[in-house]
Amino acid sequence: MLPLLALIVIVYLVSILVLPFPHWPSFLVVLKEVLRTREATSLQKLSMLSYLIRDALILPVFAVFWLIDEIFFAGYRNVSIREPVFIMSQPRSGTTFLLRTLSQDCDTFLSVKHLEWRYPFICLWKLVGLIGLRTWFENKSYWPNTELGRKCQKIHYHVLGVYEEFGIFLEERFYHHYFIFRRFPFPKVLAQVTDYNSLSPRARQAMIDTFVKVISSPLRTPNPLRPLTFSALGRIWNCKKRPDRGWFSCDFRAV
Repeated sequence: MLPLLALIVIVYLVSILVLPFPHWPSFLVVLKEVLRTREATSLQKLSMLSYLIRDALILPVFAVFWLIDEIFFAGYRNVSIREPVFIMSQPRSGTTFLLRTLSQDCDTFLSVKHLEWRYPFICLWKLVGLIGLRTWFENKSYWPNTELGRKCQKIHYHVLGVYEEFGIFLEERFYHHYFIFRRFPFPKVLAQVTDYNSLSPRARQAMIDTFVKVISSPLRTPNPLRPLTFSALGRIWNCKKRPDRGWFSCDFRAV
């Protein structure tokens, strides 16, 4: 029993070393607040804890995918990203609509889909395409299959195959973006998981490197919906004191 536990611990520690995400200080801030908050019911806290635990437990699987990419699909590093286009505006001003409209011009732009931000692994999507499950994944609803989730789907249609902006990537993989507030609505958490400028140089670089991989991967493994020439298409919500501005102005030169 002890050798098995030791092996599990070793595998998990290796996974933490291999993967550039999540940003553990932000993850732990969220976890700590979920455990100690009195603003949520027991059922709500259980739901949020389940999400965090599930996300943590799958890290060894993600590490395997990441290593396969780095060994067998390292060519993404040689992809040239030219003429990036950024959509900047206030929230609820039509930026998502513009993003998805421009994304239809496949001869000019390449945009990233929600599922590619959520699971940034080249080998995974090659495997999914090989066994014919890409369409199934793309048609999967972002919202949970609950009464509330179905109502949300009617109000704001969102499946994993829609083109999305990079906030999903920073939220779901790094736990460092103001979108976190949608899943974990605690004011104390918001201030600590949105300050990009306070991140260490190493943490910033991990985010940038993974970001570059995500937008480069479709060029390395093109599918029928993607051209080889593109302008990277992304969006930031340019509000006062938004850390996203620092994300691009300080570090996108690295791309």
